Amino acid sequence: MACSCARRTFTYHYILFTMAATLRSAAVLISLALYEPPAAPTRDALRYMAVSMYSNVRQAVFMPTCVVTGIVQQTYRPGGQR
Repeated sequence: MACSCARRTFTYHYILFTMAATLRSAAVLISLALYEPPAAPTRDALRYMAVSMYSNVRQAVFMPTCVVTGIVQQTYRPGGQR
């Protein structure tokens, strides 16, 4: 009595499943060796977000002023000289 599984053909799906399972297993083993630093307090995270938001808003408000000032300084020279 011969084993019917000896002549099994490997389809694309079987190979794809095997590769995905192997890569996921390797990823789990690698992730176990990673070091995760302790979490920062919520207060620090909120402070970081507030400072970033303030910085972005401040830049959005003052950037047009800097551009206009630069154009004015290049156009009109001090002392009224041409």
